[in-house]
Amino acid sequence: MYVDMTAPTGLGNSPRLVVPRRDRHDWVLFADWCEACGHRALPAHPSVLAEFFADHPAAEGTQRRRATAINAVHTRAGLTAPGRAETIRQLLGTARADRLARVGERVAQLVPQLPVTGWPGGLFGRRDALLLTLAAAGLGFEEIARLRRTDVTAERDALVSGQGRSTGCVSPPNPVSNPPPCIGIG
Repeated sequence: MYVDMTAPTGLGNSPRLVVPRRDRHDWVLFADWCEACGHRALPAHPSVLAEFFADHPAAEGTQRRRATAINAVHTRAGLTAPGRAETIRQLLGTARADRLARVGERVAQLVPQLPVTGWPGGLFGRRDALLLTLAAAGLGFEEIARLRRTDVTAERDALVSGQGRSTGCVSPPNPVSNPPPCIGIG
């Protein structure tokens, strides 16, 4: 069963938001919190969702249910679901975060051993360092394959991906979070 809810969606001519009854409580909690904190509920950035989870601690299963409800509303509105960002997936899945931490530790050992000078070894070494760093951050191989050179930029201690499910900050698990200069991407 669906419930019509009047909410400021920020989506032009569609002031009505249709939310399934099963998602209503979680969506209203999120939307009310967003309004109180001065955030937009639609579209919500993954960092806003992470802040919401921090302000509303609950069991892992409850947080997943909340993310599913928020994702469903975003998807119905034709927006990118913030709960599909890699940072949120790691936040909600401790097993995933632990696995990626182990991968990150191994990548941190391998990246300094890759060649960074010479032709073509240096070129391939820098490329491989970037690919390993993105994989250690949790991007899937299909997602990495879709990336183009202009889709990834370096900002401070993180890589930023501008495409796909993981749009936003891609900060690999420590100690890879500060990639060495050999990972030049530009």
